[in-house]
Amino acid sequence: NKSINHLSFMGCNLFQGKLFEDLIPFFKNNPKLDYVTVDGHDLAEPEAIRLLSTALQKIASASLSLIIELEHIGGGDVRAGEIIRSLFQDPTVAYYYLAFKSSNIQTIGCIELANALQDSPSCLAQLDLCGNDINDEGIVALSVALAGNDRLDLLELSGNRAITIVGWRALFTYLQSTRCALKEVALGQVAFDDSTAISLANSLGRNHSLTELDLSENPAVSDIGWRAIAAVLQNQHCMLEVLHLEGNFLNEVAVRGLAASLVNNSRLRELLIYNNWETFTASGLRAFAPVFASPTSNLEMIRFDPVPNQVVNDAAVDLSVSLVNNKKLKNLILLNHTAYPTPVSVA
Repeated sequence: NKSINHLSFMGCNLFQGKLFEDLIPFFKNNPKLDYVTVDGHDLAEPEAIRLLSTALQKIASASLSLIIELEHIGGGDVRAGEIIRSLFQDPTVAYYYLAFKSSNIQTIGCIELANALQDSPSCLAQLDLCGNDINDEGIVALSVALAGNDRLDLLELSGNRAITIVGWRALFTYLQSTRCALKEVALGQVAFDDSTAISLANSLGRNHSLTELDLSENPAVSDIGWRAIAAVLQNQHCMLEVLHLEGNFLNEVAVRGLAASLVNNSRLRELLIYNNWETFTASGLRAFAPVFASPTSNLEMIRFDPVPNQVVNDAAVDLSVSLVNNKKLKNLILLNHTAYPTPVSVA
């Protein structure tokens, strides 16, 4: 069959029967095959990694976009480092997406990734390291390596709570680099505080590539940090199109500052402020009326919650007037604690 374009190995026992290696002729002779996805705990076995590495070296010339997803690898940081070293032992092998999720990666795993990125700057397009225990030493090593990389466009670091502002500043320095190609960065649940948020905001003001940013579930950031992030949206060089702020403590001061920054912003398309620990007020909702009425705004979707029904009623007139001539907003979601989200279609 030469019509398959995406082949996935989900939960396969790759180290028995040399399944992956036996399919090498198929990989090489299928002109439509673009992606190979390998998933499952089996890759934590040494023999599986050896066979996979051997196979990858043989099919590298096929120009496949390889997707490798691993989760909950036993052996922690040391084992993860061994797997990463094995996957990148041949610099001619390139991956589209590589994920090591919740695998206790700390320093060694990041250093091995850094070595791979330095030896072959174009070996990886998307990297997911969510839910690990990456520390300052690990993120600094990775950030230094990224400085020479112009292919990586997605970096997922959510759930890495051990990194301090020392480590984050190394990554933020990379974000300012003219070689930074990142389009999506996820920094949810990373224990940001105001100083970290302000440092990130300073870097975002000099970044020209990022289009999606996830800052969800960082409740230690106060309105001081959020106003710094909001101010970036006024920067004419800001390319952000999607901003995740769900699960935070955005009080009325932060919400009003965010709204004021969006009045003249023409790039942001989606804004998510749900599961907010502060209840939205009518004044906070009204602050978005000028955004909806602005001819500059290109917002297509915005979600707030929790928003009590009485608050919606109190702000309804201002919101309705601002939406009369809005032809771009497609989904306005106002969710109460006891209600399900119901998108409001805007004609």
